[in-house]
This record gives sequence, structure tokens and C-alpha cells, in this order.
Amino acid sequence: DTYQTVEGFGAAITPSTCYNLLKMKQADRTAFLKNIFDPKDGLGSSLIRVCIGGSDFSIERYTWCDTEGIEHFGVPAIDSQYLIPILKEIYAINPDLQIIGSPWSAPRWMKRNINDSANHYEWTGGTLKESCYQDYATYFVKWIQYMQSQGFNIYPITPQNEPLNAGNCMSTVFYWTTERDFIKEALGPAFQKAGLKTKILVFDHN
Repeated sequence: DTYQTVEGFGAAITPSTCYNLLKMKQADRTAFLKNIFDPKDGLGSSLIRVCIGGSDFSIERYTWCDTEGIEHFGVPAIDSQYLIPILKEIYAINPDLQIIGSPWSAPRWMKRNINDSANHYEWTGGTLKESCYQDYATYFVKWIQYMQSQGFNIYPITPQNEPLNAGNCMSTVFYWTTERDFIKEALGPAFQKAGLKTKILVFDHN
């Protein structure tokens, strides 16, 4: 008989989580993280989910390119201050850990209304402009490349967290046809061109 395989077990690491972890004393935080991630003396969690930008569990709402134009892509202060340091502490405990990256919202300048072509400069709802497919694909490539430069293994990404949830405080509606077209026309080719082996998980919904 053939059964499904399990890629791993873990939880999400959000900026809010990192903010609170960094409030702990170093010794207490290290002990806590070892309990969760140490493969020998702890639970050995092998996967973590990271928000690409902000989420409904973040201190504030943001992406890695809030100013219009993909040339403005950069590491947000909130991630460099909270997320990256905690990830490095976790990787010191378990260097084989794998990360799943998922955005809650595309940059607002990349979004349009769901039912027409008007700009949707809001954190909540809207969908991805077809004219921004290439820029958004570049956004993912740059995010993965930066994370890899910091020593983090990005195993897969998802194009959108909860793609049918238009009401989350940070959200972008991605119908399955939109995900299909975005991946075929832009994201897949961009990964190939950049030589990325990162997997793409589709329709990451509830």
C-alpha cells in the first residue's frame, strides 16, 4: 500500500511571536526554543511558517515593498529587528529546519478591485493586477534570495495565505484561476530563471 508522506511538523513564527520572545531573558528564550526545535533534547519541530510581510498576527501591517516600484524592495525594520534574529537563534539549535513562506497581502500598489480594474490601495481584500504579475514574481524571488543569504532554507512558498478570505485585515483574493495564471506566466518562470529550487504550494486555504 502507498500512503501520503509527512514533510514535517511545526508552527508559525510571526513578528509578534518574535517580539514577545525577545522580551524574555536570553537563557529562558534559549531553553524555550530548544524545547521546541532541538531534534535530540526537544520536540524536534522541523518546519516553521513565516509571513512574507505582515499578517493578522503582526505588530503592524506592511510588506517588503510598500513604495510603488519593485526597485524599492527591501527588508522591513520590523523583520530585521524581530524576525531575523529569532530565526537565527532557532537555526543555531536546528540547522535542518525548513521554512514555508506565505504572504497575507500583496503590496497595496499591486492590487485592484476584484470586479473591475480600479486600484485597490487597501490592506484588506482586492486581487493582484495582471500588470503586476512580473513584479510580484520578482518580489518572491528577492525575498527567497535574501532569506537564503541569511542562511535560511525556504522549502516552499505559497502565493497567498487563505486566498478566498477577502475580509482578513491583511488579505488578497486569489481565485484558483488567478493562482494558475500567475504561476504559469510569472512565478514559475521567475524561479527557473533565478535557479531557485523552492517549491510552490498552491491554494493554501482553510
